[in-house]
Amino acid sequence: MRRWLVMAGLVAAALGVGTIAGMAIGQSMPDSSDPHERLAIEAELRPLPWAAVRQRGRRLWKREENCAALLTGEPENGTCWYYDVYEARVGIAVAPGEDGPLVGFDRDGDDTIDESEWTPARDIAGRQAVVVELEVSISGEVVSTELLVQPAPDGDSVRVTEQMVGGVAHLPEGPVAMRATARDGWFGGARTRIWVESSGDGHARATSRFELRFNGQFIPVRDAFYRVSISPDGHRAALVPVEADGEFPFPGHEAPSFQVTDEAQRAHSLEQYDGHWLVLAFWASWCGPCKGDQSTLDRLRTAHPNLRILGLGTDDRPQLARRVLRARPHAYPMVLRPDAAMVEEAYDVRMLPTYVLIDPHGMVSAVGDADAMAWMLETAGGATEDE
Repeated sequence: MRRWLVMAGLVAAALGVGTIAGMAIGQSMPDSSDPHERLAIEAELRPLPWAAVRQRGRRLWKREENCAALLTGEPENGTCWYYDVYEARVGIAVAPGEDGPLVGFDRDGDDTIDESEWTPARDIAGRQAVVVELEVSISGEVVSTELLVQPAPDGDSVRVTEQMVGGVAHLPEGPVAMRATARDGWFGGARTRIWVESSGDGHARATSRFELRFNGQFIPVRDAFYRVSISPDGHRAALVPVEADGEFPFPGHEAPSFQVTDEAQRAHSLEQYDGHWLVLAFWASWCGPCKGDQSTLDRLRTAHPNLRILGLGTDDRPQLARRVLRARPHAYPMVLRPDAAMVEEAYDVRMLPTYVLIDPHGMVSAVGDADAMAWMLETAGGATEDE
């Protein structure tokens, strides 16, 4: 049985996102019976208008072979793609129209795009696009979401942007802006992405982005750490202070020891980095933000001569990580599975990218994104000389 439904047609209004039905699925929000979870601070999240959604979305490239199966009736000529929504794939097509491009979407889930499933692209928040409303069926429950489908002028590609929700969490440290998107169609999934304000100015920017591997991960928020859960419908976020559950890693703890071998067959241990600042950089081949952080890490290495970086690739299939390393060589050592998995478990890494900054005395100084590492090094006076 197909596990997705496309309902309510195509919404092509420039006013942005419609109301989402609030349906919780499974146990994605904190359980109030747990004394730790009772400390959760909940925040209401609302769909943001498309004018406020600045991310470019995922680009899909031309796939002519898909059209033979998808297109039935008029228009006969088009360019076709498939897009993953939860555990299914939905068909998307673009064809030229009299007044601009037409966007087709397999609304009824029959693996074809017929004449009734085409909509002209129009201006939506400055983009020629169509908004597609979906209802994703998960374990018998239905969660609504929307996608912005934007065809390229040459017809060779489309960009698919996921719905974004946002709100404010009122934490003891002060109000904190939050945003989230759900790449695979629901906010409880393995590719929920969140932005959390880190500067104190009320804006959640892409520089504070974390890509969650599953719901319930912890993230740095200003000078504290919180475990974040988002309901599958995207209506609520719950933040639990990390101190409440006492789980590692947390700044101020002694860093767990490790002994690993890198891709050049060189041995590494925590102890050999005594006297140096050390960043453990956890990444994977599928993690977009990990690749974007490379320039920041390179700048840190140049600015802080006493800083060392150890990369830890977490791909289940190391050959995927090696493919990335061949295409984009790194100037610091790289450790892949199985050794990287032992360090990943010891440091309780559950989201990517994760960077752990360890001071010259073997204590965890910071856990977070690359910008958090830079801020901590500057705050600590830098790693400009041996200590």
